Amino acid sequence: MRRVLAGLALAVMAFAHAPARAQGAGDASVDVQVTDAETGAPLAGATVQLDGVPRALSDSTGRIVIRGLGPGRHLLEVFMVGRRAVTPEIEIAGGEVLSLEVVLEPEAVHLPEVEVISVRGGTAEARAVRRGGGRYLGRAEIARSGARRLSELLIRIGALQPNGHLRQARCAPKLVADGVLITGADIDIFPIQDLDAVEIYSIGVVPPEFGGSVAGNCGIVAVWTRHD
Repeated sequence: MRRVLAGLALAVMAFAHAPARAQGAGDASVDVQVTDAETGAPLAGATVQLDGVPRALSDSTGRIVIRGLGPGRHLLEVFMVGRRAVTPEIEIAGGEVLSLEVVLEPEAVHLPEVEVISVRGGTAEARAVRRGGGRYLGRAEIARSGARRLSELLIRIGALQPNGHLRQARCAPKLVADGVLITGADIDIFPIQDLDAVEIYSIGVVPPEFGGSVAGNCGIVAVWTRHD
């Protein structure tokens, strides 16, 4: 049974337990389904934070699974542009798999006026080439590869080593999804069919918008998800 969380109902339901599948006495998991309040359709691209740390984006089916949680209370935040954020505090037991349906309601977003200036070479593809050492893969190239996972694709093109590190890097690359740094996530967290584009930056060539020198000796894999 999936618990439904939406709007003001959260204050009442924050500590209610839903029946869950047992997965042993180890770490707990949260299985989140994000849907549209008006249509009931799944919402792709919603950001999920756990205890203030971005963990994942919902895939094309609106689903996110977060594993490795310790038992106790956790703050779950689900949000996306144009939707009212849902921020329940959940309580989960050791080994529990808690299933939640998060319903996001439309919300008007008032943006300040901006001046838009077209800059040649401002696309992600041009940026990757201009930085030197950057690599861009568009939707067509991803589809033609026939790869089943992003890591498989990156190994094929020589960007990723079998040990999971980018070339010349000393650690696994940091993952940025739709401009959001996803902490502690594997680069295969998103199904490859949900990717619109991928940018790969090895050490020393990471653009400032992706952390620049903050990426250290790991590099960056930036993915852009499909919303169509």
